Amino acid sequence: MEVTQELQLSATALDQFDNLIPGLTYTFRSTAKAGEVDSQGRLIAGTKAGTYQTAIIVEVTQGTITRTTTAEVTIEPGALDHMTIEPASVMLAIPKSQQFTAVAWDRFDNEIPELMVNWTAQGFGRIDPSGLFTSTEEIDAYLSAVVAQVSQGSITKLATAQVTVLLTYGNNVTGDGQLQIPLGVAVDTDGNVYVAVPVMQGIFKYSGTGKFITSWRQPGPSAQFSSSSPIGVAIDANGNVYVADSGNNYIQKFTNTLQFITNWGSLGTGDGQFDAPSWVAVDADGNVYVTDTGNNRIQKFTGTGQLSRQWDCPSPTGVAVDADGNVYVAADILYKYTSTGQFIAKWGGTGTGDGQFGTPRGIAVDADGNIYVADQGNQRIQKIPAAAFTDAISP
Repeated sequence: MEVTQELQLSATALDQFDNLIPGLTYTFRSTAKAGEVDSQGRLIAGTKAGTYQTAIIVEVTQGTITRTTTAEVTIEPGALDHMTIEPASVMLAIPKSQQFTAVAWDRFDNEIPELMVNWTAQGFGRIDPSGLFTSTEEIDAYLSAVVAQVSQGSITKLATAQVTVLLTYGNNVTGDGQLQIPLGVAVDTDGNVYVAVPVMQGIFKYSGTGKFITSWRQPGPSAQFSSSSPIGVAIDANGNVYVADSGNNYIQKFTNTLQFITNWGSLGTGDGQFDAPSWVAVDADGNVYVTDTGNNRIQKFTGTGQLSRQWDCPSPTGVAVDADGNVYVAADILYKYTSTGQFIAKWGGTGTGDGQFGTPRGIAVDADGNIYVADQGNQRIQKIPAAAFTDAISP
């Protein structure tokens, strides 16, 4: 019988020769969660599906003789009411797979077994009849959706899971293009990605789809630039290159051919001073943002080095600015601020999984708002689609 269904029970008394004994009165009662039964044997099933042994007890008395028997009750789930899908949200690199499962439920949250699930993938990626989703070899990071559909008679229910597919590179190649402890990262107006790797004493250049283009292993003029201490790198709209010279505690500015223009800063805690400046970013108006790591703050300058604003941030490393002037900072996770330092949101977690970070360092944002993170501890670059930050944690 189904949940909440009514059923009239009956009992029969027999003598030792199995002859029916008429005219006796039977007493019914329930002993489990199978439901409720009245004195006349009318059973109303409960709301929890399952098989209940000795659920019904029946007593009959004839003179001084009393006999008791029991009945087992099996309650089946009711009609299809809703369904769930697990996991409800997942992050994958290209190409990786994720097994999804779907469960159908009645209105009392009893699982309905043996219903056929039809799986579809909306957007990029593919999913097989068992619910195995595989991120396909697209040219970019993307958002997709997995949809599970179940029908029972004329009733159809859907459940949807979100898949965020990340583009990673630098961790699956050998020779040219392989990264060892990547730090600073920047993106030019053509979408090319520049990665600073101090331990390799060079800057590596990739296309926006992760294809290795070239690398520079030679430092600039020795009087202005040391190959051991630059970490952060940024490029302004005019092609000028800014370098966070952490070892010397100042910011260096060069032309795109590495001709020295100017520098500013010194060791200290005062305005415009630094304690191990790590990364640098430039907005559309030419303002320069520096993560003053040792002083736990962000400092904002004009393109000529004049301090305009500063705000606190815990152990900041990478910094980037989007087209709207929002400032993204890599610390233990990712933080987002307005251009004046007002906190907006945070995103990500710690670990080795997709969308997690093991000591994030450099960070950059392209023209479409996609976020690139140099994931140092995991020896890789992660590209996060812009839409992913809409689910970030707000204050």
